[in-house]
Amino acid sequence: MDRRDFVKGALGALGVFTLAQPAHALPLSTVKLGIINSEICDDFEESLQFIKSYNLNWVEVKNLWGKPNTLQDADTVKKAKGLVDKYNLKVSLLATGIFKQVLPPKGPERDELLKKQHAELQAAIRNARIFETDRIRVFAFTVQDPSKRIWDDAMEELEKAVRIAEAEGVSLAVENIFENHVETGADVERMLHDIPSPRLGVIWEANNAAMAGDFSPLNGLLRVDVKRILDVHLRDGRHNADGKFEWCAVGEGEIDDAGIIKHLLDNGYTGPLTLETHYTPPNGTKTDGSRMSIEGLLKIIETL
Repeated sequence: MDRRDFVKGALGALGVFTLAQPAHALPLSTVKLGIINSEICDDFEESLQFIKSYNLNWVEVKNLWGKPNTLQDADTVKKAKGLVDKYNLKVSLLATGIFKQVLPPKGPERDELLKKQHAELQAAIRNARIFETDRIRVFAFTVQDPSKRIWDDAMEELEKAVRIAEAEGVSLAVENIFENHVETGADVERMLHDIPSPRLGVIWEANNAAMAGDFSPLNGLLRVDVKRILDVHLRDGRHNADGKFEWCAVGEGEIDDAGIIKHLLDNGYTGPLTLETHYTPPNGTKTDGSRMSIEGLLKIIETL
């Protein structure tokens, strides 16, 4: 049974449209295509069922039953891992919100924040081992006013976390995101130069770069060392009538997801490609947005 027949059979009852696969299409077996579970729904098992119904093999784990994985106890995480195994899926990366906070000035407030963040990092390392992945998403500290960036301080604290990761045998993947020290391809390039450890990589997010105003070719990806990309988040966005950049279903916006994927594969990328929908259609649900986006993404992949 080929992928098209599988998807038609599995999703016929859901009324999901399945695209024909042309002879030149990039086989799904050659890419690690998955979805962030919490982008689908809050129920962990239902999100895995959705992923498997599209014959995908990968999941990026973020929340477990509506609660960040780092705030769940080990037994709950093990229960979740049992469900991952039940649906014959693999965890590409463990997503956390570590360092997605403003870094206070040096002093007791900063010390207290970092103490809590390092404790969360230890919980993430525990969970990553349970899920059998060595990749953990972190950030590079929120900064809403670009004139108030404290780059050296942010990199110093990030490097301390990298040293912990090195000792524990895991890798930290910093996601570039708007209103953060690392927003664009130029910021990623600078960070990777400042912290050359092989245990520090990046989650490339073209939409976040666009939200930060980077509309250069592939939204700045050309400045990023592909060898240090640990994950790629795919979604779509466009400018609305008021000129504001907003999320939409994949294939309906301005982001060149096909160009991004082609550039990565042409340059030897073999890591995950992960749908991060961030889109709920009017009068719809997160599941509806994920369904529209995964079908749009599959259509793009079938043209490669």
